Amino acid sequence: AGAERLGIDPMACVAIEDSPRGLAAAVAAGIRCWAIPTALTRDGDFSSAHAVLGSAGEIPARLEVD
Repeated sequence: AGAERLGIDPMACVAIEDSPRGLAAAVAAGIRCWAIPTALTRDGDFSSAHAVLGSAGEIPARLEVD
């Protein structure tokens, strides 16, 4: 994975995804993932996300928590 090539622990990273496929890829890579579903993807399964956000505007506050 890209994080390993850079010598970074995947858990020190966060992926921000809007689709269940992207979420699954991040989780498979061992990366925390925050999901921001869109109108096209909101009915998808985001249950494996570390957090499900309503909009990108929530990211700064989430960075302070995690």
